[in-house]
Amino acid sequence: MWERVTQTWDELLARFPVNSHSRMLEGAKTLCADRSLAEGVTRFLAEHPLDHSPRSVVQMLERLGVNVAFGERERPQFAVVLGPLGGDGPSPAPL
Repeated sequence: MWERVTQTWDELLARFPVNSHSRMLEGAKTLCADRSLAEGVTRFLAEHPLDHSPRSVVQMLERLGVNVAFGERERPQFAVVLGPLGGDGPSPAPL
């Protein structure tokens, strides 16, 4: 998804109204599975700043950083808890 955004960035900016540019980035805060991807998002937006709603972009990047840190911290525990639900272990007891 993010690669497609970067490949078509100029087209997206030309196609959509200026007030929606920062809104197009809202989904990026969920790209928290990989720190290097999040760093790439941050780097791209530093190199391609938006003139409109810069504070919204900063807030989205902050949220992305929080989400990445959360994922790194909690991913091992999620694997333990959710492992049985993924078919790697015994099924949970019925309610």
